[in-house]
Amino acid sequence: MVLKKIREAVGPRFPIDFRINGRDGMEGGLEIEESVEICKILEPYVDSFHVSSCFHMFPPHQDIMQSPIFQPHGHLLHLAAAVKQAVKKPVTTVGGFNDLAMMEEAVASGKADIIALGRQYLADPDIAIKGQLGRAAEVRPCQRCATCQSGRFTFGTARCAVNPTIGREYETQFIPPAKGRKKILVAGGGPGGMEAAITAAERGHDVILYEKSGVLGGALNFAEHVPFKHDLFKLIGAMEAQLRSLPVTVKLNTALTPEIALQENADVIISAIGADAIRPPFPGIDKDHVLMAEEVDKGAPVGDRVVVIGGGLVGIETALHLAQQGKEVSIVEMLPDIANDANFRYARTYRWEIEKWKVKVFTNTRCSAITDAGVEALNASGDPIFLPADTVVISVGMRSREEESEKLRFCAPRFIPIGNCVRPGVVKDAIRAGYDAAMFLD
Repeated sequence: MVLKKIREAVGPRFPIDFRINGRDGMEGGLEIEESVEICKILEPYVDSFHVSSCFHMFPPHQDIMQSPIFQPHGHLLHLAAAVKQAVKKPVTTVGGFNDLAMMEEAVASGKADIIALGRQYLADPDIAIKGQLGRAAEVRPCQRCATCQSGRFTFGTARCAVNPTIGREYETQFIPPAKGRKKILVAGGGPGGMEAAITAAERGHDVILYEKSGVLGGALNFAEHVPFKHDLFKLIGAMEAQLRSLPVTVKLNTALTPEIALQENADVIISAIGADAIRPPFPGIDKDHVLMAEEVDKGAPVGDRVVVIGGGLVGIETALHLAQQGKEVSIVEMLPDIANDANFRYARTYRWEIEKWKVKVFTNTRCSAITDAGVEALNASGDPIFLPADTVVISVGMRSREEESEKLRFCAPRFIPIGNCVRPGVVKDAIRAGYDAAMFLD
């Protein structure tokens, strides 16, 4: 009856899309079989169906409906496919799609007619155009990190971890063209350095990017070995593809030293050389079974019982990665809560995952020593506790390479330090700093 009245109001040429849960995920709610029958009944009155799942206002459902990093991409496609088999009208699917090839396959296989994108269009508004032009490798994938959702509440507007213009589209359109061509040296090939090089080249400057290792990506390269962080590794590939499409000279295995910088006689140096993981002076820190989080993420052997010291993002992700491999994992955090460096929506997801994988968390707890058998610590009351461990993982933060960065300060008329070498932060901070450094040179 409602659809009949809507059709009478809008006429025959106005499209009506009917959004429905393939399943509600609640006791007594819709299951896919019932949703299919409803769609068959409603088909004469609509032009297309949009199949989703669950309810935003029911917290346990948010990680199904909103598809964070722990959900497979396209995890609701099977619901759309069931409706598609029963109706002739076009069917739309949704659920964490960020890869053009996967979208093409979903349509080509007949499981859906339309792929709905939300956050991916914030990460890269040109995704469809890049696909049409054969430049899919340059698409920046949505990280499903909830930066956009949290930004609306924290800053009053959306932000994006990989797109530095989101939330300030209005003002960026008034940035004038660059005043003349400058020679710019970028030190460091992490996300901040790559963004600075990309933006500077797009503005017509001559850019040389120096990276002391043999690969670009900096601290993000750990993501190659962590399944639920693989989109972060794909981001490196997308930014590399952008660099290749621009007149940027990339020098790998070459650190930008003061001697090289002076020889280049550049107008601007942008320093993005990053930070080092802190190795605290705990008694026993040098024992063989003590590893840094980066070493674990790159595949270093780990025992069955693991204690992770540090409950920030890196520590939590390492703990979850190990728990998913069947390890018995505990986190020791000196602050009253974990995930203090995560946005509030992301932090909630992490807490749910920690509960799901039965990771033990000890907050208000300080490590006092590492022994051959595990970790000695003091709880909030100052009482000693002991956590047995075959492997101890250290993840207590980063220390900026400020002293090394400052050596470049007087090697060009203008020097701009950015990202982790100024203050350790997250990907969003590094990319935005790189963009700003290159965009506002004049």
